[in-house]
Formats: sequence, structure tokens, C-alpha cells
Amino acid sequence: MLDQFDRDGRRYYVARANEPPVDALAKLSARETQVVKAAALGHSNKHIAYELGIGPSTVAVHLKAASAKLGVSSRLDLIMLIRKLKG
Repeated sequence: MLDQFDRDGRRYYVARANEPPVDALAKLSARETQVVKAAALGHSNKHIAYELGIGPSTVAVHLKAASAKLGVSSRLDLIMLIRKLKG
């Protein structure tokens, strides 16, 4: 993206990075995506673990990894981000 302005008889050009949008879910592994989508539906870690056949601590690990990859710091922020992305 490029912007320009004039000041004191000089013309300035400002170039800004215009990175293409990246699907945030593409950053996650398949299992992280499953866990995050289930969490976005309001399921508890125990319920998600039962559905996927993994332990509740493994669910917590996947949620923490997904949060780190997406740059959020809490489960609520992660869920809000996923719901926003899904439309």
C-alpha cells in the first residue's frame, strides 16, 4: 500500500506492508483445529477429550498451542477469534 502527502514544499511517499490475509485456522494442526472448534461450541475439556478419544490434559495442551499460534492469551479470546473467523 502506498500513501503520499506534501509538506514544506516536499512530497513524501509512505510505503506500508500490505500482507495478504492468511486463514488463521491454516496455522493450526488438524487436531488443534478440532479441539478449538469444539471449544468454540462451548464444550468443556473433558467433553472434548471424550469426543476425540484423548485425555483432558492433551486438550489443554492443544488449546494452549493454538492460542500461542494465533496470538491470543486466554481461552475466551481464542473462542471469540474463532467465532469471528467462522462468520
